[in-house]
Amino acid sequence: LERPRVRFRHEALVEGYLVSGGTGQSFAWSTSTTLNAAAGSLFRSCELRAWSEDDDRDGRPEMLQFALQVPLDTSVGERLYSISVLFGVEFVADDDKHAKLELNGTLHANYASAAPGSFWRQRSELRLSTQNPVPARTRSPPEPCDRPFWML
Repeated sequence: LERPRVRFRHEALVEGYLVSGGTGQSFAWSTSTTLNAAAGSLFRSCELRAWSEDDDRDGRPEMLQFALQVPLDTSVGERLYSISVLFGVEFVADDDKHAKLELNGTLHANYASAAPGSFWRQRSELRLSTQNPVPARTRSPPEPCDRPFWML
């Protein structure tokens, strides 16, 4: 069973909803300065830490870990009720026997509750399956074109 490489692309988008003094408001934050500027008054600075873990030390991390902190102003009673996070990841499967497969994807994590929360932990597994097997790399390369061939 092949274990692919999964890498965080340092792309994240956070959207949340909090209540302060009985008034609800949404907020947004991203690793993109352009998106943060576009958020305008909805922008709220957050802190994101990301790292990978390779428990068996084979050079292919088994886990991606993310820790997100949303600063709340407790002096005005801010409470977080929901949060949604998108992480950009790169997925590469290459075992030197089958065709190389490279995918850019997005992981989505979401939490919402009628009661405010201060801590949220989620564990998920990324799985990829195919209905048809990936062709073997031992297949001979295609024949070259008869004359010069250009694609624009």
